[in-house]
Amino acid sequence: MEIPQEMIAAFERRNTGKKIFYLPNREHPEEIVCELEKDPDGRWSTAVALIGKSKAHVHMHTREIYCVINGELDIYQGKSGAAYRYKAGDGINQIVPFTPHWAEGVGAPAEVLVVALPAWTPEDHILVDEQGAPLPAAH
Repeated sequence: MEIPQEMIAAFERRNTGKKIFYLPNREHPEEIVCELEKDPDGRWSTAVALIGKSKAHVHMHTREIYCVINGELDIYQGKSGAAYRYKAGDGINQIVPFTPHWAEGVGAPAEVLVVALPAWTPEDHILVDEQGAPLPAAH
């Protein structure tokens, strides 16, 4: 689910001056991640994400803890793709390294607070298929 331009603009206004990642790209984002704070030693980071539908991915190092701020979110985890639905105010147990996962807003993009241990990096956001197999590198 692509994120509507008016939601992108509001998200950018609320997060002016912060580092923002547009996934898969700025022109057609399905997920936007804004880094709120990052430990100087890389031990942890916090971010807010606007998720229409994220791509299946794994982290080799990072554990993530989600808390839905606005909307509803379906989280798919593991090679079975087990689905869990969360609404605003719900905290989500941590997603551990090597666990394939992706998320999708229910009816509309959802806003999520993310705590990452150690800090999230783009290099540790590895796209996979829904069974966890790495995708071929784009050329």
